[in-house]
Amino acid sequence: MDAWSKGRQLTVLLDYRKTAVERQIFMVKKTLSEINLSLEEKHERYNSINKEIKSLTPCGVFHRTDIYKNIRRQGVLLSQQQYLSHEIKRLEDNKAENEQMLQEGVNVRNALEKKSYKLFGYFHKQHVKFIVRSENNIEHEHHETFLYGRAKH
Repeated sequence: MDAWSKGRQLTVLLDYRKTAVERQIFMVKKTLSEINLSLEEKHERYNSINKEIKSLTPCGVFHRTDIYKNIRRQGVLLSQQQYLSHEIKRLEDNKAENEQMLQEGVNVRNALEKKSYKLFGYFHKQHVKFIVRSENNIEHEHHETFLYGRAKH
């Protein structure tokens, strides 16, 4: 019976670890969704800057001051675009790391579920055998008491 009790404690411990891993998976998924939203915003901003740069490219005859003003504005936009490309690269790297963590967490959770299932099945079989043996022993004692008129000490 002690083995059954220890087995239940072990399965409870495995379930606790599985819950902790599931909590970690939830946090990683939340972080991934935030990263995806941020990436989407950065891509939209990058594309809008690209369109604005293209709109500043003169097609036709302009005054020299307008051309220089557009060139300065293009320089500012290009520096913003470069900053955004660095941010996008950083976010994509962070996303890849989080996806790796998510995959590892899922693998750990699956392994814990498999262990828990196997141990629970094993200890349940042992518990059933213990109950059957106990019932057989009680039945034998009753049979012996009935046949011989004495109790087993």
